[in-house]
Amino acid sequence: MSIQVTKTNWTREEFSWDKIEAFYKRVAHWYNTKCPFSHLKENVENKLINWISTADLTKQIEKGAIDLITPESPEWSNIAGRMKLRSLYKRASSYKGISNADLYTPSYFLELVREYESRSLYHSCFKDKYTDEEILEAWKFLDQKIDDTYNFPTVQYYERRYLLNRDWIIRELPQHMYLAISLFLNQDETENRLQKVKELYRATAEAKISLPTPTLLNARTPNCQLSSCFILDVPDDLRGIYHQIENMAQISKNWGWIGVYFGNVRSKGSPIKGVYWLSGWVNPWIKVVNDTGVAVNQMWKRAWAISVTLDIFHRDIYNFLDLQTETGDIRGKSFDVFPAVSFPDLFFKRLENNEEFTLFCPYEVETITGIRLQDLWWDEFEKAYIELEKNTKLRLKETVE
Repeated sequence: MSIQVTKTNWTREEFSWDKIEAFYKRVAHWYNTKCPFSHLKENVENKLINWISTADLTKQIEKGAIDLITPESPEWSNIAGRMKLRSLYKRASSYKGISNADLYTPSYFLELVREYESRSLYHSCFKDKYTDEEILEAWKFLDQKIDDTYNFPTVQYYERRYLLNRDWIIRELPQHMYLAISLFLNQDETENRLQKVKELYRATAEAKISLPTPTLLNARTPNCQLSSCFILDVPDDLRGIYHQIENMAQISKNWGWIGVYFGNVRSKGSPIKGVYWLSGWVNPWIKVVNDTGVAVNQMWKRAWAISVTLDIFHRDIYNFLDLQTETGDIRGKSFDVFPAVSFPDLFFKRLENNEEFTLFCPYEVETITGIRLQDLWWDEFEKAYIELEKNTKLRLKETVE
């Protein structure tokens, strides 16, 4: 039975293994001997159906190569990566009505930079700090051959996450991205600027150095948030707590990861306006943080991450340790954050000696004694901790074995 292929213009033509093999030879150079076409053909031929679209056929060929990846034959990942890149090239050239060979020409790169800058997809520095002549000079550094060194997961990450392409229209390609990033990061260099652009471009494009995700996403754009991780200290007051939650939302929006410290927040039963046993526990606040992270999902470009930390000597530590169990009050559960516990050396000393340990409410300790136990270290911490254990004015301290 003959198989018909449906092309993008809805015409049909006879399926040809010769065309597939010719395409394979173009993307498999250096790997042909170790990765014969016959293996790929065997993987693909039972997945073909009549009137299959060229897009689906391309996906099946890519998947056929991916399925052949083994520890003994990792080269199939590079072949699949090259196939994926050729698919990106085709989509980009079809949109502009040009050939694949024109995608890495100086005129294309200059047009891309100026168009993206005018649409506010690229930062204004490309207009304010670089002339057309400088951008064309920088284009000479661009090396399309580097594309062929990327494996399939790398190219897939580029397409789904890092390449700056709106509305599923492919314009920016991997080497455009790296060169634009280098131009952006070197915009304020005063000596040998273009040489530094070249050096950084080569180092990043060839994976000699690895840029963090926010830098790959935001460098070259009007959003100049280039850092990966942020540490936030949540205070013990309503306005301060929600201010930090708003900060978490803004950081997550711009692809940052967050570590949150809750050791300042008063424990359950702590006084409010001088009246004991009115305060709740830290878990409901952590749930607000959890749901904020889920809601501000980084546009699915990057998996958001928020870790929450509490001290082992905090009076709510038992409830905190139940944060992700499936029993208990659902209002105190947070399944999307990453809990962490902070341990002082004194805890392990007492654990080794099978001695008791005391839990405190940080608000009560600071209100009565002026001590912020969570801010102390080493001998100073141990001295203050032992003094607090002896303090009879602390109503909320709790001794555990």
